[in-house]
Amino acid sequence: MNKMYDGIRALTFDFGNTLFDYYSVIYEVFRRTMSRINGKNNHSKEEFLESYFRAHSLIPEYLKENELKYSQHDQEYWITFFQMVFERLEINHEDAGKFFNEEWSNHPQAEIYPEATEVLKTLKERGYKIGIITNTINDYPLKRLKETGLMKYIDTVVQSFEYGIAKPSAKIFEYTCNEMGQEKGLTVHIGDEYYQDVKGGRDAGMHDAILYLPFEKIPEPLMKSLPISEKPIKNLKELLSLFP
Repeated sequence: MNKMYDGIRALTFDFGNTLFDYYSVIYEVFRRTMSRINGKNNHSKEEFLESYFRAHSLIPEYLKENELKYSQHDQEYWITFFQMVFERLEINHEDAGKFFNEEWSNHPQAEIYPEATEVLKTLKERGYKIGIITNTINDYPLKRLKETGLMKYIDTVVQSFEYGIAKPSAKIFEYTCNEMGQEKGLTVHIGDEYYQDVKGGRDAGMHDAILYLPFEKIPEPLMKSLPISEKPIKNLKELLSLFP
């Protein structure tokens, strides 16, 4: 056992790209948007994800420089973000981000990662409290958790749009721990975004936060955006050895 996690009583998880595969969903919506713009898509999933991760690393500074107060539970955030993604792919259409947001309203179902059910079930059987903290503009995450049967293993689901706060705000981590009846210092958060999930969780006073990146080979822009000392896990099953 990793002694760093002795005494941990609860685990919180992000939803998209942590329990459910959103990368495939996002690329499909991108493909639809490209068809709407020019009738074809000349960009592979790998090229799209490279631009996607570069935009993730750049948008905090962009919002700051332009004095924009958007967070991830605002539609304006995502319109701005995906406009940046398209521009980095040299797709210069003034409504690309808006079109993407419109197509997203009818996106395909996000599929659960194959190991997620086993991991949550096992952790729950071991006595851990389980929470979900997700930045979202609607209740799709809660509906999907119910549809896939994961809710039987989950104690609390906190969706940012319901509370007007979003990761990396300390308040959303604090609220989730309170809902579970657990101390922040005895809770570990797991998520796929360094600034939102990992740094946000640690800054909020969680015992720790673990970065989960479900890639055999992590895309270069994503690796470059991370601190050298950060060591992500690549499969949720790694949690079972950390939290016996």
